[in-house]
Amino acid sequence: MQKSVSSRQQQLLAAMMNSRSALSIDELADLLEISRTAIQQHITILQRDGHIEHGKFIKTAGRPIQTFILTESGIHLFTKRYSWFSGLLLDDLKQQLGSEGLSQYLRKLGVRQGKQLLEQLNGMQPAEKITAIGNLMQEMGFEASVQLGGGSELPVVNACNCVYHDLAQQHQEMCQFDHALLATLSGCDVDIIECIADGGCACRFKFNSICN
Repeated sequence: MQKSVSSRQQQLLAAMMNSRSALSIDELADLLEISRTAIQQHITILQRDGHIEHGKFIKTAGRPIQTFILTESGIHLFTKRYSWFSGLLLDDLKQQLGSEGLSQYLRKLGVRQGKQLLEQLNGMQPAEKITAIGNLMQEMGFEASVQLGGGSELPVVNACNCVYHDLAQQHQEMCQFDHALLATLSGCDVDIIECIADGGCACRFKFNSICN
């Protein structure tokens, strides 16, 4: 869980996760064995940060009681093993398809994803497309920057991180997804001139000047 969340707040969030139902301040105070005032203070912070929100009111003989539930942001604070599970899938695909078959599969996936995003780049000139591609990569989680080309050369996209680094270390076929995605988006032939999975400091994508 994120270090920005205190240990007590982690306990509160864990209690809500384990309950899977809306909890009141009194119920949380009983579960954590701390005062209502302390619970209210933690709830104020967690609401501010978007990790919990108001649930339904509970009807009682007196005043209705406010409850609280986890938001999607709160749920995402808990550890997930996407890379581990994705690795299992890739292992299985590679066993069934072989290395070249897996590469072809990932290229098809990259082309399909590129076609879904292509509308955002309609009407752009090649250099404009590549700048927009850099922005799209940032939205995908890459620390991407665009390096202007000299003369008639098109810009180069540099990514100093890999959003699926662990997977690419085990399965370098993953790079075929990026290659096909960027080629589809740009309409250019793309060369991967440096690759983190190969020990490079960044992933660098060079776009050839002949584009569709």
